Amino acid sequence: MIYQSIITDMNFLKEKALNIISNYFGQEKGIFLKIAQMAGTSSESMEEYKNLSLGTELKAIPLSEIKNYIEQSLKHCIDDLFLSFDEAKWVASLGQVHLCKFKNDTGIYAAKVLYPKINEKINEQIRLLGFIGHIGANTKLKKWGFDVHEYIAEMTNSLDIETNYTIEKNNIKKFNELNSHRDIIFPNVHEFSTDKVLITTYCEGISLDIFQVKATHKQKEEFSRKLLTAYLQQFFLDGFFQGDTHKGNFYVKDSTPIFFDFGHFLTLNKERKNSFNKMIVEILKGNLNLDLNEYSKIGFDPVKLSYIQEYLPVIISSIFMPFLLDEVFDLHNWEISKEINKNLDNKKWWFRSSGNAFVFQLIRSLMGLFTILKDYGAPLNYRKVLIKALSLEKKSLIESSLYQINTLPEEFNLKIQISKNNKKIVDLTFPYRAVSNLEDFIDFELNEKLIARNIDISKIKKEILNEEPQEKILFQLEEGEKNFKVFISRH
Repeated sequence: MIYQSIITDMNFLKEKALNIISNYFGQEKGIFLKIAQMAGTSSESMEEYKNLSLGTELKAIPLSEIKNYIEQSLKHCIDDLFLSFDEAKWVASLGQVHLCKFKNDTGIYAAKVLYPKINEKINEQIRLLGFIGHIGANTKLKKWGFDVHEYIAEMTNSLDIETNYTIEKNNIKKFNELNSHRDIIFPNVHEFSTDKVLITTYCEGISLDIFQVKATHKQKEEFSRKLLTAYLQQFFLDGFFQGDTHKGNFYVKDSTPIFFDFGHFLTLNKERKNSFNKMIVEILKGNLNLDLNEYSKIGFDPVKLSYIQEYLPVIISSIFMPFLLDEVFDLHNWEISKEINKNLDNKKWWFRSSGNAFVFQLIRSLMGLFTILKDYGAPLNYRKVLIKALSLEKKSLIESSLYQINTLPEEFNLKIQISKNNKKIVDLTFPYRAVSNLEDFIDFELNEKLIARNIDISKIKKEILNEEPQEKILFQLEEGEKNFKVFISRH
């Protein structure tokens, strides 16, 4: 067959495979670089991996060379079935996309063709990069108890799923059922789709790069609101959402997001979804001392988290910062990695290793979403969007108290600082409304010490909420090398 000359080209498929691996890792290359380093990956492979880049433009296979492969999959001759079948218009992560028209249909369709043997090449490159071949019988990185095999298994399983377009076809059908009433655009599947050729209706729009240049601020704001609202509803209400949130998987039409890649979708079971709903309500109320059992239900190891429990509010406030502030927030001012590194340093690996591979994908999905909103959208009041998004379809998820605490003054902050040997080790800032949940910021051990000194947290909270906001120290406690200080400050 003619197409064999292209699909067996080692350099061609190697570039494709490396691009897919890079695309999968997204913004979390650090985890896999760390695994590779400690697993003994060769320096050559490490350098090659470090240089992987997202969105690499790669040439498509000419139609003349892949036509037989397409026809074998469809079990029809292209000339018999289609009025037109163009050369590939786009290069997708695992294949290429052709525009086409059926002889018995006036609509325009997009045919996504899986690269032949691409899954074999992906597995080969993973081995060459050292993620499997150089890892011995001891798969847990001893210092942090990092289960390498779990991450590798999750990655290879996800890529195996993405190289079967029958699964993507079913994802599109499920997505249509759940999102038919929402303000987003997405395709429908054609009955001729197979495991190697996915045919869907063509949704006309522009890329995010073009949108970013041409759109007005108002249009970007509308796009951001629609994309964020849909994602939050899919995450918290449906438990079925895009796991590969990068710019190449979305287009825009009249400020409305177009979803068109459904290969890597994540599903939350009922227990995980309920736990996330409970946690987000607590976070919105200002309670960042979340129950370790709730972390456990979504995929964290509570024993590992217990080692860094005092730092968890820092991590949670960093990850969910856009939702903690009841104001328009510019994501360019959100330095999540810097904040976590400043407060945790190497302890951050305890947090990363405490979450299983599925949790890694959840965080990757969320961070990918915010990257799109930062680069192509406009600042929003993310807190209000979240509350409205969840209350639109299931009001029981958002307690009425959330609306009450939103009325508290926002020109002041609640500050919590912990110093050790005169060196600040924790420095947290919360909206003033977090005073309503002041007790939740105090762990059991500290609360016992406060009680011993006749410091009543509930009394302090009541007095603060019954007086005009002002800068003041709520309480300060010196305990050995540590100094605890909780106070109100202006912005």
